[in-house]
Amino acid sequence: DWGDVIEVPHPGPGGEALKSWLLLPPDLPDGARAPLVVEVYVGRTFPAEPRNAGRGANSLQNNPAVIAGGGYAVLLVSLPNPPGGRFTGAEIASRVLEIVDRAAAAGPVDADRVALIGHSYGGYNVLSAGPHSSRFATVIASNGVADHSQTLILPLFYRVSPDEGVPVGTSIGWAETGQAAIGPFPGEADRYVDLSPLYDVERLTVPTLLIESHLDRP
Repeated sequence: DWGDVIEVPHPGPGGEALKSWLLLPPDLPDGARAPLVVEVYVGRTFPAEPRNAGRGANSLQNNPAVIAGGGYAVLLVSLPNPPGGRFTGAEIASRVLEIVDRAAAAGPVDADRVALIGHSYGGYNVLSAGPHSSRFATVIASNGVADHSQTLILPLFYRVSPDEGVPVGTSIGWAETGQAAIGPFPGEADRYVDLSPLYDVERLTVPTLLIESHLDRP
């Protein structure tokens, strides 16, 4: 069974009009407010209803319908990067909570029972945001980078399968000039620490689930 999908309009970091999308659990009792799971992936936007939230969709990673089937509402947030820069963990937390409050005004969700979930870069995003608000009840991060210094190490898969080559772009290239966009390691080493959730872990006081795939990282 699929619950209803509700459009949640809100402004973006540059004031642009954006839409996030709220999937309600099926058969939510009248008057009930569902706890909320927020799926985060900075740089992603949803101009129209996300395919993996609609009826009959099949998503193999963090499936919104499976989560909703457990009695949770799922909020798929539109979070484009800010003009000319990138978000800090505190800024991700702030942006997410602004959208959460709008979702609570649009549908029957409990804005005080909020979990963050993210995969890959989204896993890094939720680990970065988690320490910056007491409103987050839990954090679930799958295949997320917690320590950017690990990007200097060739991923385990390519060490056990050298015939696959040396994919520089999947590790340090990703961190220096790719999606993470931290900058060249020799000149920006301190930023690799500052932007790594591992070194802020003492502030992450909520239950946190870390998921790693076979042969993903050492």
